[in-house]
Amino acid sequence: MAKPRLSTTLKHRKPNNIIKKELNKQRVTQTQAAYDLNLNRSTFSLICGGYLIPKSETRARISAYLGFPEEVLFSQGRKEEDSHEKN
Repeated sequence: MAKPRLSTTLKHRKPNNIIKKELNKQRVTQTQAAYDLNLNRSTFSLICGGYLIPKSETRARISAYLGFPEEVLFSQGRKEEDSHEKN
């Protein structure tokens, strides 16, 4: 029996360019930021890539680390998260 083919296009959130741009401005790698924030490197990469919306505690740590309001860094994700909670 043949295995079903997986779609080649993934539907995911847009990359969080604000986090990536600010890390570049501060000359901090994702690996270093993940270490400083006590996050798994892969998890932080998923957050930056828009594949994962972190919990509120982690969002607060990231926003404090970068010096940006949480609403600016995670505005798209929070709207999506809020719409899922209503359903």
